[in-house]
Amino acid sequence: MKGFIDPYALACQHPIVHTLYCPHRTIRTISWHAELTLAQFCNAEGLALPLTVDLAALPDFHNMLGQANHLAFGELHGHGRFAFPRRLIDDLDKRGQLEGFVTYYLGPDPSALRYQLATRRELQTQEDWEASRQQAAALRHWLAGEPPTGTAPIAIHEATV
Repeated sequence: MKGFIDPYALACQHPIVHTLYCPHRTIRTISWHAELTLAQFCNAEGLALPLTVDLAALPDFHNMLGQANHLAFGELHGHGRFAFPRRLIDDLDKRGQLEGFVTYYLGPDPSALRYQLATRRELQTQEDWEASRQQAAALRHWLAGEPPTGTAPIAIHEATV
């Protein structure tokens, strides 16, 4: 159990030294409001990840928080497509509840981590490497809420009856 739900199956994970990670999928911070059971997970760039706390596995989540190497009290981190909406943040601020957030920094400094998009076995040709880089770039733009890059148009499939 991880203590969080990854609804898009992006394979998000928290960092461990001597392991390879995709920088866009690695959890760097978790801003947690225990009273409201609200959490915002972010990568090292500060982009909010589409993850939620698995309340059925709260002990596993608390175990993950216990591995933090730094805490920031009264701080909510994150921006991008999956960040808390401004309306929610303003409402929490009006009610004086923003101060209830604690941001947990997981793992070593991101510059100490080794990032890799896939294994060498999966990427045997130059085309495989290029496709992997494009997929990582697309993920970063999607998390940031930016328009897609590249020449491929967005495909809309309509059901035919």
